[in-house]
Parts: sequence; C-alpha cells; structure tokens
Amino acid sequence: MSRVQFQGTPNPNAIKVLLPEPIVEGSLVVTKPEDAQGNQLALDLLALDGVTDLFFLQSFVTVSKQEDVDWDDLLEKVEGIVADHLDA
Repeated sequence: MSRVQFQGTPNPNAIKVLLPEPIVEGSLVVTKPEDAQGNQLALDLLALDGVTDLFFLQSFVTVSKQEDVDWDDLLEKVEGIVADHLDA
C-alpha cells in the first residue's frame, strides 16, 4: 500500500496529498520555482505539466491544476514524485 494518500477538496482543480511526516515548518505557497525556497519536492511537482500552484502545510500539500488537465493523467505522476521524495 502506498504511503501517499489523496483527499478531495471543494475545488475540483485541487487535491490534497497527505504525507506520513511533516515536509515543511509552517506553510509554503509555491506558484513559481523561486517560491520553492530550495524545496525539491515543490520544484518537482511544479515542473509537472498542468500544475499551477502548491500549498504546503506541515504534513500535506495541496496540488492545484489547470482546469483542462485530467486528474487521471496527473495523479499517477504526483504520486510517483511524492513517493520518490519520501524514499530519498
């Protein structure tokens, strides 16, 4: 079973990714690479086609996507990046 869990949000273009451990202290909003403050997970997620922004809060990250991008295509990539980061 994957350690990466997803939770829906009221916004159909955003999904919450629950992490098994805190990933940031406080919160972090990332809309461009410069916002990532050296956070490799944020840089990798933001680099995915269709991802518009990220909101980190301790042990979760909310990933927002462009409206015309299908979650079916994006979730597998998000899960892979998060799992790779957790295993690093």
